[in-house]
Amino acid sequence: MLDSEHRLLEVGCGCGMVLSTLLQGNQTGVGIDFSHSLLAKAGAFGVSLQNIELIAGEAARLPAADDSFDRVLCYSVFQCLPTPTYARRSLRELIRVCRPGGVILVGDVFGCVERFRAAWQDGAPSIETARAAQALPWLLPLRWTLTPLRWSFALRHGIGDGRIGDDDDSLPRRHYSHQFFRRIGHECGCEVEILPQIIPGRKSSRQRFDVRLMKAAPMDTSAD
Repeated sequence: MLDSEHRLLEVGCGCGMVLSTLLQGNQTGVGIDFSHSLLAKAGAFGVSLQNIELIAGEAARLPAADDSFDRVLCYSVFQCLPTPTYARRSLRELIRVCRPGGVILVGDVFGCVERFRAAWQDGAPSIETARAAQALPWLLPLRWTLTPLRWSFALRHGIGDGRIGDDDDSLPRRHYSHQFFRRIGHECGCEVEILPQIIPGRKSSRQRFDVRLMKAAPMDTSAD
């Protein structure tokens, strides 16, 4: 819930359309996006900048001071981040700029376990099942062990770069475990809640989840 006095930040805001719909009355918000071209299209999409400030920046180095916002939103962004290290830095940044007692919502996360479960439930084991299994975090040692064999097989048969079932997507999606968010959230003093996505009629939602992090409020020492 966004109260009238709350200040909202959206990271990965694009042209600011979602941010503009979330604000009501005198509420103010800030949108940060890596793409200068998307930010420049705000007016073309009818986004009013009266109570919104749009800033160019990246998730791992947010141009904002500590404890600046009551609510922080980052929706459908983490699957596009380039590396796990970058994703860890980005999550810490989202927490850093949120005020104590505030809430961070990381939405539409592609889950590695959810992806495997959905592929398995869809029927007989397939290339997608094998590809999903490779992303499971507890199979990392096995992947390292099998890497030379995969490369050898790929070279002999002329298949891609040694991965099982190369993705055709121009923008490969990064998948995450629940523990990724829990570990970093707890290290930064947040309560972490994993919210499964269940959207009727949207089969792909089975592979995704949302994360809500509640940043710990300051201790009340007035009675001491």
